[in-house]
Amino acid sequence: MNTQLEKRIKELRNELSFTNKMYCNLKEQLDSMVQHKESLEKKIKELTDNATKEFIDEFKQKHSADTILLFRCGDFYECYGEDAVEISVTLGITLNMDKTDKGIRSCVTGFPHHALDTYLPKLIRAGKRVAIADEIKVY
Repeated sequence: MNTQLEKRIKELRNELSFTNKMYCNLKEQLDSMVQHKESLEKKIKELTDNATKEFIDEFKQKHSADTILLFRCGDFYECYGEDAVEISVTLGITLNMDKTDKGIRSCVTGFPHHALDTYLPKLIRAGKRVAIADEIKVY
């Protein structure tokens, strides 16, 4: 009976060892997948940011430089660069300075989309030309 017990203990230890190895392999795979997901999310954000910047630059070149571009991003209308400074002063809203990886600072400001009816008339009464762009996601 002692031999059977020792044999069963040895089997259980082998099963435990196998289970631990499987757990470690699965954890490594999961960690790798998480890193890959984070890397993809970062690339998507960079592409989106670049596409937004390119759109804004192209808009400013095609249209009057004094036109303020309100860019819809999710639930907010945002402005960038000089437009952000201008509407921040005109509307009395907070101006945010973003620091990028390259150390370059850029200005961003915005307001909730449901406040457009409040802020748009103020901008127009202040003599500002305003264009509104909606973000479109392509899959």
